[in-house]
Amino acid sequence: MTTKSERQAVLDRAAFLLGRRDHSTAELRRKLLHPRSPKVPIPEEATVDEALERLTDLGLLDDARFARELSRTLTERKGISPAVLRFELRRRGLEDGVVEDVLTEAEEMDPVARIEELLQTKFARKAADERGRRAAFAALLRLGYRHTDIRRAMRETGWPLPGEGM
Repeated sequence: MTTKSERQAVLDRAAFLLGRRDHSTAELRRKLLHPRSPKVPIPEEATVDEALERLTDLGLLDDARFARELSRTLTERKGISPAVLRFELRRRGLEDGVVEDVLTEAEEMDPVARIEELLQTKFARKAADERGRRAAFAALLRLGYRHTDIRRAMRETGWPLPGEGM
């Protein structure tokens, strides 16, 4: 049986974590059930579930909003592809329906156009030499873009492909 003060402590901890950054329900649940600090008592699962439900009812915890914001951040700031975005959203414990809704929006973006944008902004200084072009190509592959899309974008932006010289 959980006391009122224990329930309040879980809500307070959840509010503290949400105040630092937005979380998915699964992330917040994990953090509440498995605190990093030995000073934080481990609550009962029912108490955590009750707190999560309350936070959802108050609009402080919203997986769809979290997924949209994370998607925007990762695609605009980091430049990741929809394939890597899918991995990141699932890694954060989001349900398949939420992931698919966000990916529908992300997949509408033309990958070649996005790569061209990254080549002209994030990787612009790397165009000058072979080593830089190879580094940019490898970075785009790590961001989840397809080899053929990268080559096409490089050609369309006037970048020599790695190995072709200037």
